[in-house]
Amino acid sequence: MPITVGGGIKTSDDFRELLSNGADKISINTSAVKRPELITETSEKYGAQCVVMSIDFKKDEQGEYWVYINGGQEKTSYHPLDWALKAEKLGAGELLLCNISFDGMRDGLDLEIIKSISENSSIPVIASGGCGLAQHFADGFLKGKADAVAAGSFFAHRDQNFMQTRSQIKNAGINIRMHH
Repeated sequence: MPITVGGGIKTSDDFRELLSNGADKISINTSAVKRPELITETSEKYGAQCVVMSIDFKKDEQGEYWVYINGGQEKTSYHPLDWALKAEKLGAGELLLCNISFDGMRDGLDLEIIKSISENSSIPVIASGGCGLAQHFADGFLKGKADAVAAGSFFAHRDQNFMQTRSQIKNAGINIRMHH
């Protein structure tokens, strides 16, 4: 089930192009913050299951959480929970959450925000940004209440394969599919 992530997705025609070339889900971020109706347009046209709202966030200098766009360079006026709930209301089918300060650090996920959004949203939440140990995946499910956990650098920088990680997650008591 490929998810296409990338900049430049600004219209429902961009969605159509990606879906017709094999994407199952499409992640949007900056374009949706700048033009929230994109969420509704694409959800109504292609189904909410295709629309993944990617939310990049971090704490500012005052220690307050904010959503950031344009590759983490521009702070918005949205708190991550507020934006997540608005995106859900507008038609997003899933939420992909990433504390950009944690991303690539391999010190664990931002469980505070992930849990807050997971407990207040009725759509699936995907936690990302920070997995460095198999335990971080389990924490995302058990403590963060996420429906899924995504990782990239975890597998690039560890001598760990997918099946080992799945086994460790299963051993933590999480129901996970063991075979592809």
